[in-house]
Amino acid sequence: MARRKSQIKKIIIGTWPLSGDFGHVSESIVKKTLYKCLDYGFYHFDTAPNYGKGKIETLIGKYL
Repeated sequence: MARRKSQIKKIIIGTWPLSGDFGHVSESIVKKTLYKCLDYGFYHFDTAPNYGKGKIETLIGKYL
């Protein structure tokens, strides 16, 4: 059974793929991705100190 929009409380964006741990991701792509998430109303981000050895946390702090 599909969930209706009204039942979804929040969607959390995982940032590990943006960290560079799976291959190089330019800072400009990270910035564009974060801003596009905000444009679409996504305001919750999952991150951890080990994602890109702290790189993604630094970039989230820089751009958000």
